[in-house]
Amino acid sequence: MDTLSLFDTPCRTAGSIFQLVLLLSIACFMMACGVMVQKNIHTMPGWHASMKSLTSEITDALAANNRQRLEALHVTEQEYAAHVWPHLPVAQIPQWQNHRDFVWQQHLIRSMRGIDTILNRYGGKNLQITNVSFDEKPEVYGQCTVHPGAVTIVLDELGEERRIRIFGSLIEMNGFYKVFSYSID
Repeated sequence: MDTLSLFDTPCRTAGSIFQLVLLLSIACFMMACGVMVQKNIHTMPGWHASMKSLTSEITDALAANNRQRLEALHVTEQEYAAHVWPHLPVAQIPQWQNHRDFVWQQHLIRSMRGIDTILNRYGGKNLQITNVSFDEKPEVYGQCTVHPGAVTIVLDELGEERRIRIFGSLIEMNGFYKVFSYSID
């Protein structure tokens, strides 16, 4: 009597049991990774399911003159390192590959200066956003898209429509949004 191994099957066209188990394991792993990415981004602080909810949170933080709330809406160093840096053109240059921290610090310094600027201009004011547009084309970095050159249309406290800059760019990942930079210079 012949014995069957994991690599044999009575039905030659179906492949081996080992191949089937391996294929199912890979499929389950890939689906789990996709679910984890979606779930993690949704539950990570500061990420919003729509641009409207994010910009609303920004104007609420400005009205409250709350720097910490604005900072919490900004991309973190860990998010930058994991999702943006590996895809930046500068990260592909051998001389710069070990300088991620320097590039991040420069980005963060400009962005924190932007928070100073917008708090000085709009802190304590009740602004109602009616629209956001971008003067520049989106830039794709891996699974992220950065939307630069943000122009925000608001109704000010007198009900007058104004075009202002309250952040420089947004980052989008898997349909969720966060501030990429508050630099408005």
